[in-house]
Amino acid sequence: MLFLSFEKKKIIYLLSILFFLSYSSHIYAHGLEMTTASVILRNKSHLTLRLQYDPFLLLNQINISKKKYPFKIEEFANLSEQLFEQQYQTIQKLIRTGLVIYFDQQPVDSMRVRFYPTTYFRKKIREQFMQQMIQNQSQIHQNDPHDRKYFQVIVIDGFLPKNSKKGSLQIYFPKELGIVSVTYSEPITQTIIPSGNGSFYQQTIDPF
Repeated sequence: MLFLSFEKKKIIYLLSILFFLSYSSHIYAHGLEMTTASVILRNKSHLTLRLQYDPFLLLNQINISKKKYPFKIEEFANLSEQLFEQQYQTIQKLIRTGLVIYFDQQPVDSMRVRFYPTTYFRKKIREQFMQQMIQNQSQIHQNDPHDRKYFQVIVIDGFLPKNSKKGSLQIYFPKELGIVSVTYSEPITQTIIPSGNGSFYQQTIDPF
């Protein structure tokens, strides 16, 4: 009996994993729905990384890596406040410890990691759950850019090490984030002082 019970639990766990992997494969098949990281360097020193991710997929990837059962979206959305906070803390811990930024093998200075408040995070999860219920009932599955509206955002910023010269920026992402699409930019910032006729901005653009 104990053997059968263990085998039954193992089968249920494997089926849960297969279901989640099939769901996540469907999600990642759409380029607009993968994790994105926007890296911006301002004034040759201030670095900002804006990470946009699907929290439901990320949490389940964490659970799978720990050999735990993946959540269904309705289970996640309806957790008690205490359990939900614990799950959100799991995501935060992964990012704080697993996402590392270096410049020429030196960690960035004064790095800050900012997350949405738990109340907002939970609100978006419940909205995602309700949207999925509506789609399941109507059998309408839309795959347009609105799919990203339930993604959450983490902002990480800091400064390149003092006296830094031209070098290499290295960012290590936790494997649980899956495929990450990274963009890098160095915007030109100007402060415009208004005159009697208002403010005027001009920028030469060479599109070729």
